[in-house]
Order: sequence, then structure tokens, then C-alpha cells
Amino acid sequence: MKLEEADLCCLQEGEPQPHAPIAIIGAGTGLGQGFLTWQGETSGREAGATPSMELKADIRTLRRRPNFSFN
Repeated sequence: MKLEEADLCCLQEGEPQPHAPIAIIGAGTGLGQGFLTWQGETSGREAGATPSMELKADIRTLRRRPNFSFN
């Protein structure tokens, strides 16, 4: 699979700024988001688990309960 120009959407016009943060947004089963920041002349790093991942896990646990309801 390859992204084509028609698959992309500009959210805000502007001029690229060297070493400025870059936002990443992607829709799938939810709305994924992330960002890239300049770390100098080093290789990339992986991000750790975020609090929202813990919250999602807690919600999944609650939803498995027989008497759980969104009401």
C-alpha cells in the first residue's frame, strides 16, 4: 500500500521550519495521533506507553463485566 497525493490532507498551510515539531494524525478504528521532535544528530527513539493507553485498557476491562452499561 502506498499513499498517493489524493490520500493526504493539509490541515494548515505554512512554510516548513527546520527542526520544528511535526504532528501526525491518522484515522483508523480511532483517531491516532503523534508527533516528531528534533533530537539533534541522534537516531530515533520509541515512545513509551501513554496514559491514554492505560485508560483504554481500563475501559476494556470494565466493558467485559457482565453488568456494564454506557447508560
